[in-house]
Amino acid sequence: MQIPDIRPLVSLNEGVRFHPAPVATLRADLGADFDLYLGVKVLGGRKYVLYKSREYDLTKERRRYLIDQGFTTLYITEEDLDQYLGYVDRAVSRVLASEATPRSEKSEILYQTTTSLMRHLFERPDSPVILHTNQKMVTHTVNCLASDPRMLRSLVSMFVFDYSLYHHSVNVATISVGLAFKMGYAAGSELSQLGYGFLFHDIGKSCLPTGLVRKPGALTPVEMVEMQSHPHHGSLLMQNRENMEPAALDVILHHHEKISGRGYPHNLSGSEVTMPMRISAVADIFDALTSHRSYKPALTGFEALKLMQEQMKYELDPDCIMGLITLLGPSR
Repeated sequence: MQIPDIRPLVSLNEGVRFHPAPVATLRADLGADFDLYLGVKVLGGRKYVLYKSREYDLTKERRRYLIDQGFTTLYITEEDLDQYLGYVDRAVSRVLASEATPRSEKSEILYQTTTSLMRHLFERPDSPVILHTNQKMVTHTVNCLASDPRMLRSLVSMFVFDYSLYHHSVNVATISVGLAFKMGYAAGSELSQLGYGFLFHDIGKSCLPTGLVRKPGALTPVEMVEMQSHPHHGSLLMQNRENMEPAALDVILHHHEKISGRGYPHNLSGSEVTMPMRISAVADIFDALTSHRSYKPALTGFEALKLMQEQMKYELDPDCIMGLITLLGPSR
């Protein structure tokens, strides 16, 4: 195979904003009508060099070269973001619709695409295009888990447990949708709405100071109060947005409520804490416990579930915990 020429083809002025485009989201011969750049680490930062111009589609040979050379991420400019999002929707839809596509490949493109889109949404929470494309990924997730029970474990195997807001959002949404099926929900518009709430549950953190959200250590009491405002910010941010109905907003606002009444923001208790709230709380805590932070090591899935079952049985719904153990415990 002829090696593609990846020498720098263009010098970029400072100030051009780039966004990551995971190679898993880039499929061959689907009309990639946008420029693609390689990110090359240089002293003091990263230099972007043109790999494919908008005049040419991404061929199988060029995509294979990226994979063989170990590239996992390319980059697009802010100017091309909308074109990229439309392309991603086409690519994911085609891969998931093909019966010939292995489950592992479907899981990879769905997980990588949704995490990339959530990263964009945290950076631009007011973008209707990014929001709508994320909503489509939720629908894809619901349909995949409904049609293939083994898809949940395949998706979980893709999880990245080095904590970031966008990975955490996708991890929680995936687990929550799977758990919702376990608790009796069926695929359809209701579950899709809940899925929007699960995926966007932490979007309110985009309204908080970056230093607070990324603080590596324990929060002070004052900082904790500010951090606990994120469900309120998130529900305000998402209300009146397209396709965001009360069921989704309710999850965003109340995903930190506990059946004991010691959650926030409204200290709901008992039957006031609805099943979607209970599901999201269990998924949120499980992912937090199993994710690595600079100030704490990650627990294994077994350790996290054991801790939740033994130490949080009055805080979290025990049926949801058992449901999660059934879903993620040893397969039979």
